[in-house]
Amino acid sequence: SSHGRECDVVAHIRNHRSCFILLGGPGSVSSLCRQLVGSGMSHVDIWAGENLSYEDERITWAMTPAELIMEDEHRPFGSLACVLVENDGALEEQLYPVKGPEDSEFIRGPVPMTKSEVRRLSLEKLRIGHGAVCYDIGAGTGSVSVELAIAAYRGKVYAVECQEEALFLIQENKKRFGCSNLEIIPGMAPEAIEGLLPANIVFIGGTKGNLFFILKQIIDKKHNVRIAISAVTLETVSEVFSNMEQLGIQVIDASQIAVTKLEKVGNYHMMKAQNPIFLVIGQYSCPDKTK
Repeated sequence: SSHGRECDVVAHIRNHRSCFILLGGPGSVSSLCRQLVGSGMSHVDIWAGENLSYEDERITWAMTPAELIMEDEHRPFGSLACVLVENDGALEEQLYPVKGPEDSEFIRGPVPMTKSEVRRLSLEKLRIGHGAVCYDIGAGTGSVSVELAIAAYRGKVYAVECQEEALFLIQENKKRFGCSNLEIIPGMAPEAIEGLLPANIVFIGGTKGNLFFILKQIIDKKHNVRIAISAVTLETVSEVFSNMEQLGIQVIDASQIAVTKLEKVGNYHMMKAQNPIFLVIGQYSCPDKTK
């Protein structure tokens, strides 16, 4: 049900073959269809109904999102509507499901982006539940934010970023992948995260020199939280270990990721190295929490 509550309907449809959804509010059918088209799911079949069991009951049969948009323009659906969506390409139906977007699928700019190999390993180490509350601090282009939102499709993701150009890119990538559970927070941490829901999962890609105070703000919310921090210098890694020790955050894993990818040059294939990344995973267990 998305009636009167936040719900990432598109994410449910992406994951499951069949979804029955209670919508709410004028234009909700058309809005859902536009989200599906924008998220690359224009192939799904939708049954839509309103005023069920009343004299003016109306049911449309097995339409694509584009067809239903045209139907809604001709005769708009009311505020009390429901839909059944069938997605033959759902992740649960795929033999080799794609876990997340490739780098080439994101809208890019001069803003730094966490590459796919680092994103995949980070998400694996963070162990994200479907209902997790996540922070992406120093979100850049929003590549990690989008992957967090896809993984925690029943939860909430906050993308925290202070650069105007990056905020624009995050918004564009949010729309591109249909992540309605992703909220963009303009500003600099730790101030920007002060009023947010306590996080279960945090990815830190940039701190502007405020790492200690960001970590303190996170654990001051008195919630169990798992934290991944990416770094490119040894000095930053040393700072991460020192800050975690001071704040009682247990370091449970640390890795250096050095990726060399195949690139075709004319008739030849060459390996092109990317800059090494350090990834540190920490776990804070609040004394007042058992989960």
